[in-house]
Amino acid sequence: MSFSTYSDLLRSPDYFGRLLAHFNRKYGQTACSAVTPSAPPGITHAQYARLMARFAPKKKEPHYEDLIKSYYKIGAGTPSGSRVTSGHVSTLISNRTHIDDVYESLRKEFGMGMRGGKLVPPDDFFRSLQTNKNDLVKASTYRMDGISPSAAPDQMFELLRALFHGLQVVPSTQNTRLVAVSKALHFLLPDLVMPIDSKVLRFFRKKGDIPPEPQKQFDWFTEILGKYLEITAALGLKQVNGDGKWWNWSVPKRVDNAIMGFWDLFSDDNIERIVCGHIDTLLHYLKA
Repeated sequence: MSFSTYSDLLRSPDYFGRLLAHFNRKYGQTACSAVTPSAPPGITHAQYARLMARFAPKKKEPHYEDLIKSYYKIGAGTPSGSRVTSGHVSTLISNRTHIDDVYESLRKEFGMGMRGGKLVPPDDFFRSLQTNKNDLVKASTYRMDGISPSAAPDQMFELLRALFHGLQVVPSTQNTRLVAVSKALHFLLPDLVMPIDSKVLRFFRKKGDIPPEPQKQFDWFTEILGKYLEITAALGLKQVNGDGKWWNWSVPKRVDNAIMGFWDLFSDDNIERIVCGHIDTLLHYLKA
């Protein structure tokens, strides 16, 4: 099989699975685990417990994990995989604790508010979501794994356009709306929207600076959404055929994680060889 673009690679079930498995290994690994369940000679059980606590596995993205589990009711006494209803989404958008998890995940775990950029204040963010609540609830009825790439509903794009331009995530003076809003929408509509960052942009050959015009940024957003829809359809991805890991629960994030696995495997030193058509040789080493 030959590949002319990186996204062609993701359309191969074999390679998609390998890249996602690599991401899972990296993301799911623990910092350290105790070799022995009891204290070794020379220290007390209490001292040993304190030592092990320093190396205990910690949540890598605690706010993101909490909000995803809340959205899908994972571990809340509800059978996993149950359909998310509009009423449930409406309740979550009005829940300040849930929205604070969204905000803190954006700020601390997904890199917003760093490198000179900043988010709007938390109260402004919460008020903006309440103002756009009806559109968010309507948009939640669409799922990436239920949309044909060639027949995506116009109403869905109109809702996303209104949300993309209407949500207050970063100050209007910043040229980071594409990244910030896509990540916020992923947290709020995880079945439909993918988070976009520099690695995703580069994967889909969006090089250089993000255009300053909001409409051009939305054009990039919809183009990448279209690529995700194509990959989802080509692989037959569904929420029900996932691996059960919370970070792969939504189809958009599963594709995103495969892209992250790609960039982790293939450093800049390998990019030239990939572009020159030697990707099959490189991917041979994924077989373990």
